Amino acid sequence: MNIQIQSKNLMQCIIAAFVAAVLTFSFCPRAHAKPDPPQNSMGQLASPNGNGVASLEIDLQWKGEWLKVTGRDLTVWVSQRMILRARMSDGSAISNPSWNVPGNAFAKYIPKTTKTRPVPLTVLNENSVSFIWRDKGDALNVRFKGMSRGAEVSRGVNFRVRRPEVTLTTYTDGVNWNNGTGLQIGDWGGSVKNPDPEVGRRTAPPEGVVAVANRDVHWPDGGMLRFTQVITYYRHYQYDADLIHGRKIITTGLDTGVNYGDTFSSPGAHFGMSDAPQSGHRGGDIDHRIELDIKFTTWLMFKTKDSNSQWVPLKSFDWKGGGKADKNPDGTWTVSNKYAQSFASMETTKFPIWDGLAKAGPYDNSWVAF
Repeated sequence: MNIQIQSKNLMQCIIAAFVAAVLTFSFCPRAHAKPDPPQNSMGQLASPNGNGVASLEIDLQWKGEWLKVTGRDLTVWVSQRMILRARMSDGSAISNPSWNVPGNAFAKYIPKTTKTRPVPLTVLNENSVSFIWRDKGDALNVRFKGMSRGAEVSRGVNFRVRRPEVTLTTYTDGVNWNNGTGLQIGDWGGSVKNPDPEVGRRTAPPEGVVAVANRDVHWPDGGMLRFTQVITYYRHYQYDADLIHGRKIITTGLDTGVNYGDTFSSPGAHFGMSDAPQSGHRGGDIDHRIELDIKFTTWLMFKTKDSNSQWVPLKSFDWKGGGKADKNPDGTWTVSNKYAQSFASMETTKFPIWDGLAKAGPYDNSWVAF
């Protein structure tokens, strides 16, 4: 009796052990399989020699030096060039590199007298990346990922991008005849730097166009402004005495007369420009009628004083002017159909572009019948 009981108990133990083994195997189906390659969003891998951990690091080039900025929160300004590189701390090679750069970034913008366009950011598959932001943004996480020793590694850097606040006020009125310059939009010419808009209006009416920028108190040390102007339309007729023949000039492009910069040194300082386009005229009794219609788009550009920063647009406004001048029998001139108008400035991230300098068109210095 006792033996039978012991045999039954032994059989139950054997069955229980078998079931436990089956259940263990069922819930660990891949215990015997080859593991997948590791993926680590913290960018850390065990060193091949077993000594410590190799980390993916991101460096920023700043004033000629490389600074480790992995995982940090950085504040920068639009126009400043960001140069980042990724590396493994133990020098291991990185393959399949890829960068993700959020926000409104571009590769470069270099104004010149020939065709000028911003270059988009397209090179994102190298171990380093270079770019500039043109617009503000918070919590912009620039992230790198790649493969090192068969494992994917990925890390990022957080940026806050600041953009200066500027108030831009424009004035325009007045089209006149000037014996020296012909039909002229306004009386001011050349550049007007740091004008007081109220004093300026009282002492010299801002005929033509005047734009005055006032920055707010949050400004990078040595931040610079520049006005860049593009002529978008220009029609110019000059008629001789019989009103049958004339000269036509067509032009569009960069206006080199309005393209200069300045540095603000104190909060509340003014920075401005003025322009007074003119037709010119041939002396003597040649011209008897002159017509002028001209349109512009003017940008307020900004950059920091850093040597590798580049101009970015802050605001832009359109303005136009024109009229007709007829010579009277007594030699005086009468101006009619005159107009001058400037439109309110707008925040913009759109770059000024052009195909070359503003210049005379195919009818310059040639007489044609209308």
